[in-house]
Amino acid sequence: MKHATSKELRCDYPVPVDLVGCGGTGSQMLNHLLNLHLALRSRNQPGLCVRVFDPDTVSAANIGRQRFYAGDRGRNKAVVSVNRINLACNVEFEAYPIQYDYPMHAAVVISCVDSRRSRSDIIRCCSERPTYHLDCGNGADFGQVAIGNGNEIAWPQQRFPELFDPRLDSEADGPSCSLAEALEKQNLYVNVFAAALAAQLLESLFLEGGLDYAGAVFNLKSFKTVPLPIVSAAEAKQRQKENPEK
Repeated sequence: MKHATSKELRCDYPVPVDLVGCGGTGSQMLNHLLNLHLALRSRNQPGLCVRVFDPDTVSAANIGRQRFYAGDRGRNKAVVSVNRINLACNVEFEAYPIQYDYPMHAAVVISCVDSRRSRSDIIRCCSERPTYHLDCGNGADFGQVAIGNGNEIAWPQQRFPELFDPRLDSEADGPSCSLAEALEKQNLYVNVFAAALAAQLLESLFLEGGLDYAGAVFNLKSFKTVPLPIVSAAEAKQRQKENPEK
């Protein structure tokens, strides 16, 4: 039985979804959003109104690990990705080659960023506004995805507060100069796996009407995936008070 939610995503107009970050995980996530949009349209529903935010440009290190090609080098990630999808599939997704630093009144905000500071900026400007916040993150060969609505389902930052603390960012997490260097830092498919898990959560919400879990943590090296049980925001807040070190 799916977990019922008080905040309904089905409506008579395209659901506004903001994708923040169009790099390793975000470029994969964008394709999943297209598939979900087309699936909703096939059911005579309005689908999604997708807006993609990313100020970065495509580099040589991105080609082969993210959904970009040699001809994309030097172009903005959000713009090139959205233009390609719009032309190929006759949709009207929107690209914003800027940082996500102001609320856009989205029903769902999906964060696919690579620093704690970026996560902190996102929740500071939008955590009280979206119906759902879906956060995706990963390390070399592990990661997590978590969704919340600040009510029946705790916000991602309540589950993983350490991932939203900019003081814990490391200078070693900077951009790579080549694909070979990037692969020394991350498994080739860790972003693909994170995006697929996140997309499964959205499918459950939009096509099945609820959630069985609030996300998952995974480790590709050990081939383990552990689902996150649904915990309310009130429960998460109480647990934090009782165990402030966690």
